[in-house]
Amino acid sequence: MENKLFGLSIAVAIAIMIGVIFVSIIADETSQRTLKLTSYGEGIALVNPNATLVNETAVYTVTNAPTGWEIQDCPLTSVAITNKTGSALTPTTDYIFDASAGTFTLVGTDKTKALVPVDNKTYVTYTYCGKDYVSGWAGTVTNMVPGFFALALLLVAAMVLYFVLREKDIL
Repeated sequence: MENKLFGLSIAVAIAIMIGVIFVSIIADETSQRTLKLTSYGEGIALVNPNATLVNETAVYTVTNAPTGWEIQDCPLTSVAITNKTGSALTPTTDYIFDASAGTFTLVGTDKTKALVPVDNKTYVTYTYCGKDYVSGWAGTVTNMVPGFFALALLLVAAMVLYFVLREKDIL
């Protein structure tokens, strides 16, 4: 009986170690699927038929513009448009941004006119959903999976410990 309990204890200890490894892998993967990504300073070339004026009719699209389900459920957030030196343009004053489409147009203000001869680019920083992003209720449940897995491991370890101690007449 002594060897049986010792073997069971070793087997459970190995199973718990493997389970802990799985918990960390599962937690890492689920966190990757439920976090939004950020694009920093994406350079977008301006369309300027005239080298001194801003083309207010040109529509510019960011690289990671929402498509499919993202248009409704995950529009772009934390949008900031800057010039080459990092000076921020003002939303609705210097540019109009459509977060669901990932597009913007520039307004002919002093800040935007300064973009044309200097660099002829704007730089856009924004947060977006990756292609594997899980949102809403599904994201909440996905984030809970590692915790429940860890609780199950703890419960199994406690049950085995109780069984071993009961067999040894300690409990």
